[in-house]
Amino acid sequence: MAPVLPHLSLSLLWSRSLARKLTFKLHQIILLPLFLSASLGGN
Repeated sequence: MAPVLPHLSLSLLWSRSLARKLTFKLHQIILLPLFLSASLGGN
C-alpha cells in the first residue's frame, strides 16, 4: 500500500495542473472573442 501513495499523489498533482491549463485555454478561447466583440461594439 505504501508504494501506491506517492504515485497517487503525483497523478493527482498532474491532473490538477492539467485541469488548470485546460481551463486557462478554455477561458482564452471563450473570453477572447467576447472581449474583441465588446471592444469593437464599444467603438
